[in-house]
Amino acid sequence: MNLASYGLLHFFVDMVCAWAMFAFFREGHYENILIYNFCAFALQMPLGTLLDLLRQKMRHLPVFCASVGTFLTVLGAVLHPALLGLGNALFHVGGGIDVIEEDFAKNRKGSALGIFVAPGAVGLYLGTIFGKQTGNLRVLLVAAVLMLVLLFILWRGRSYVQPIRTPQRLDLKTTTIAFCCFVVVVLRSWVGLSVSFPWKSLPVYGALAVLASASGKLSGGLLAARYGIDKVSAVSLLLSAGCYLLSDMPSLGLLAMFLFNMSMPLTLYLLIAKLPNLPGFSFGLLTFGLFLGFLPVYAGIKLPISDAAFGAVGSILSLVLLIAAGRAAKHGKISA
Repeated sequence: MNLASYGLLHFFVDMVCAWAMFAFFREGHYENILIYNFCAFALQMPLGTLLDLLRQKMRHLPVFCASVGTFLTVLGAVLHPALLGLGNALFHVGGGIDVIEEDFAKNRKGSALGIFVAPGAVGLYLGTIFGKQTGNLRVLLVAAVLMLVLLFILWRGRSYVQPIRTPQRLDLKTTTIAFCCFVVVVLRSWVGLSVSFPWKSLPVYGALAVLASASGKLSGGLLAARYGIDKVSAVSLLLSAGCYLLSDMPSLGLLAMFLFNMSMPLTLYLLIAKLPNLPGFSFGLLTFGLFLGFLPVYAGIKLPISDAAFGAVGSILSLVLLIAAGRAAKHGKISA
């Protein structure tokens, strides 16, 4: 029940954020989008590190943090994009730590991470559509009531998971895994935000693209738990590179998005498995990578290659980095 509640809350939190950005913060949108993204993504690393330090003595701190983040998201939707982004960051860090602890406790091998992150993509898509169409506060009211119900279910059915306590060292293997996973996330963010498809402007394909992204994140975690990170990353990213090169065809472009997004839970699990004492820092470090990948797109930087080629290159580079991280993880006796 914890995982299902967190997944649905993730959907609504991201939906409200996207809705508010388009419904209320269009004026000065260029500056507001930078403020929001900085608060929502860049702040997760310091917030996550703080939670890692405090959660050993405050057993319900992660779910409390996620709850506060949900309330701040609702308030920020009508007040300021900085508050909106802070609420988003607090929810993701608190919820992420809780999901990570449950994943390890139940030996799900990263599958819970895919279930947690996937609904966010759908929420962002629907929130963008609603925000462009209406700023009626009834949208926020309905979402707030449903989020309140989900928080009640989450607290009522919550079972405490003992935080992992193992000796932690920052060695070459750990640094290699962290660097590789971080760069993969930067690439995924940059490619995902900058690659455009000529057919995506059609509403039906726009919806299918979102479903491809969300289902890719979900499938990546589930398949890696069953077949291993090495096999899943190799197959998905090699096929993704080929599909990007032929992405003028809608079916292959959608398949490229599906396959490319499978790497998201893989990077999370690889890093967290190496740093089990620091799930908040790990989660926050990788979301900071999302922010860095956003910056070139925000600044209007365009590489002198086609979008299709950039998608293919991003896929191959991601595969090389994940192979390096996977080898370091295995050498460090991590079961991935």
